[in-house]
Amino acid sequence: MKNRIKWVLNFGVGYKICIKFSALIGWQGILLDIIQLMLNCRPMETKKATKIFEALMSAERLGIFRLLVKHAPEGLVAGELSRLTGIPKSNLSFHLKAIVSSGLVSMEREGRNTRYRASIPLMLEVIAYLTAECCSGSPEYCSQCRTESGIDTGLLPACCENREPQDGEMP
Repeated sequence: MKNRIKWVLNFGVGYKICIKFSALIGWQGILLDIIQLMLNCRPMETKKATKIFEALMSAERLGIFRLLVKHAPEGLVAGELSRLTGIPKSNLSFHLKAIVSSGLVSMEREGRNTRYRASIPLMLEVIAYLTAECCSGSPEYCSQCRTESGIDTGLLPACCENREPQDGEMP
């Protein structure tokens, strides 16, 4: 009987030790297969990720954000956003307030207009957060899912089976 066990110990902001091993239970005792040390510079916290997902919980907000990503880095002023999305300015303001408070979009005054820009680095951080441990213990399955998704693998974060160890991470 083989059990996979994983412990994650957090030591403050930015430092995490992840220990993974498979143990053979019975007369053979416990064998340590893999010990991995990971030092993350700025891991996204679940609370922050939750706020971002809440900000994108409606089709309107998701559409607004995708439109701003399309027009990055220049962004769009509120009037252009309203015209392109078909959302009245009063409703648009309500949706933009939620997205801006999550950090996914920034706003900047330009005279009488307000320009909105998508935070591409934060968007990529969210993607990294979602895929950080996608193939822990099963890189073959991850590879299969990547193939089935049809998404260009250059757009996806490196998989554990073919990536180089990060700073402070044991191979």
